[in-house]
Amino acid sequence: MAFFMLLGLVTSIFRKMKLKKKIILPLLLLSLLFSSCGQDELLIPKGEPIQLNSLLGDNEWSGSKVVAVNDSLRLRMHQDELNIYIAVDYDKVNLDQYRWVELYIYDSAKYFRFHASGQLGEQYLKPPYWTENWDWGNNAEWTATTQRLAGAERKSSSNEAYEFKFQKSKFKSRTLRLLFHGWTIDTQADFSANPFRYYFPPDADRYKSEGWLEFRY
Repeated sequence: MAFFMLLGLVTSIFRKMKLKKKIILPLLLLSLLFSSCGQDELLIPKGEPIQLNSLLGDNEWSGSKVVAVNDSLRLRMHQDELNIYIAVDYDKVNLDQYRWVELYIYDSAKYFRFHASGQLGEQYLKPPYWTENWDWGNNAEWTATTQRLAGAERKSSSNEAYEFKFQKSKFKSRTLRLLFHGWTIDTQADFSANPFRYYFPPDADRYKSEGWLEFRY
């Protein structure tokens, strides 16, 4: 922003000095160059379709856009011709932990809330409230991997990653905003206990998309 203010000031001075267009034109070209820098920072890379299996294959996700949530957790983003893929990638597999996640996405027309745990569910914002009653299995035009507790020892079935796939037709805009919520709890704990929570971006409001992570496909 400071660059453009300075550029505008310099251009104004040059005009007052009645300098020729051949001096001002390079400045305008330079402005376009700087304004284009960084536009691809949150453009999701395009590649081959990804198989959803809770395992982050090196080849499948190797070209994905990676966004660090914290030291041990990151989001990966990928697209193919018809779908957008988002993975919640944990550093370590710990089958003594149960993890579940939610992605909030705003497409300039509607706020969505996508839940993945042992079940999948979708809600939307009906101002001023979210539709808080879950209708499990209502995941239209998207799917994701799930996790469950297995056996008498209540071990998590797999928790290396959650992988989401959204059909592009689900959204009205090619520019989306994302808010991530995650929870972790010991598999032996009573599920009425308070889980460990994490958010990204950390100070964002789930009722307002300002401050959410913005990306394009």
